[in-house]
Amino acid sequence: MAASSSARGSGEIGTSERGAAGTIRAEARSIGSTIGAITEDLLELVSKERQLAQAELADSMSAARRGAMYGAVAAALGLFVLGFLALSLMYGLDTFMPRWLAALVTAGIIAVVAALFAWMAKGALADFTVMPKRTAKSVKEDLRWASAQIKRNGTSSSSERASTGGSGN
Repeated sequence: MAASSSARGSGEIGTSERGAAGTIRAEARSIGSTIGAITEDLLELVSKERQLAQAELADSMSAARRGAMYGAVAAALGLFVLGFLALSLMYGLDTFMPRWLAALVTAGIIAVVAALFAWMAKGALADFTVMPKRTAKSVKEDLRWASAQIKRNGTSSSSERASTGGSGN
């Protein structure tokens, strides 16, 4: 009778252990599916971030093209106008002052005009950046979100284990 009683007792312990193992396996499956879902979300997020970076770089390149165009126009106008304006201005001033002074005044005026166009080109190129700032900010936010999701899921599974009485090993 003692033998049957001890066999029954050991059977109950075995059933209890099998139930705890099943709970741990179910919890592991739950954690695995959660990690899988987070991984899928992160892959989709990375794809969207790549698209955003491409769009931002396209905008930046457009600003660079505009700046280069302004610079090219300034250079072409400077070259064409420089010759004709310099000669006409110099000959006009030559009637009132020595030729060397007329040439110096003419060069000063051309320098001011060239500086104005250079300033316009610099302003147009100020918007150009190689680093996509909005994308970098968005990626940082996404990393914070993913980290919070992982911590939240890790914390909830730990608290579930504690409430079910599991040892976690």
